[in-house]
Amino acid sequence: MDYTPAETVVLDHNVTIEEVEDYFTNYIVNDSLGIISNAHIVYADRELGKAMSAPCVELAKLFSVAVDFPKAGVPAEIPPRLYVKEYPDFMEKPDKPTYESHNVIGKLFREVKDRAPHTSSIRSFTHEVA
Repeated sequence: MDYTPAETVVLDHNVTIEEVEDYFTNYIVNDSLGIISNAHIVYADRELGKAMSAPCVELAKLFSVAVDFPKAGVPAEIPPRLYVKEYPDFMEKPDKPTYESHNVIGKLFREVKDRAPHTSSIRSFTHEVA
């Protein structure tokens, strides 16, 4: 995959607090790495071409743009046709529609999920926890 990053902006003045506030707000609003990564996992699981399928290749390119976003300021915009509506069971998204993955990772997940101890101290960040 060939990727040419966006040009970075060079300022001709000292950065102001307003510019820092704008940058931070823009970053929070446009940070899409997790969304793109999750979509890539879903399409790699669902598509016949797996990670080499057209949606995965397009998402990989978007991921490169998203990684460069903090320094280049160019957000990765996910086209609506690549929005995910259902997630494979191994992604454990209890608040989203899921399907049973029939690929190796899905089979392994179901094979071990009830064998693993349920005593993890890691908790999901939910509205109740907040």
